[in-house]
Amino acid sequence: MWFKHRAWIPIAWLLSLVNFGAVWFAARPGEPWHATIHAALAVLFGLGAQRLALRHKTTAAGAEAVGKLRDLETRLASQNQGQVAQALDAIAIEVERIGEGQRFLTKLIAARDGQGRSAEAVGVSPPKEADHSSTLPQG
Repeated sequence: MWFKHRAWIPIAWLLSLVNFGAVWFAARPGEPWHATIHAALAVLFGLGAQRLALRHKTTAAGAEAVGKLRDLETRLASQNQGQVAQALDAIAIEVERIGEGQRFLTKLIAARDGQGRSAEAVGVSPPKEADHSSTLPQG
């Protein structure tokens, strides 16, 4: 976009000043519409110059912010790389434990549903009953 170049900012200010001066020259011979048009152009060019300057300033600030964010991201990534690896290892162990529990429960459910196989044939030992005789009151 050729309007985004910073050289347009002083050009717009210069055109605003030229039109502001032209108001006086147009009003001297008694041409109010001509003077009004030059005044409107002066205001429009001035507002355009301010907008271009603001856009240029925010674009530069945005590029600076992006650079700072990239630096921060690389610093955080290098510092926490070991911690992330440990966290991934811990998650992998927990997922493996969950999988083992799921396989065990699947075998138990299949044995309980009576699909023609006993618990021993499936490879699941029946649960041991707890001895509660010591906790029961004697009487």
